[in-house]
Amino acid sequence: MEKRNSTVYTILRSLKKPT
Repeated sequence: MEKRNSTVYTILRSLKKPT
């Protein structure tokens, strides 16, 4: 479950990136 959460978190962070 942690692995899946990591992927979602990474994608969410990438989308929320101001760059």
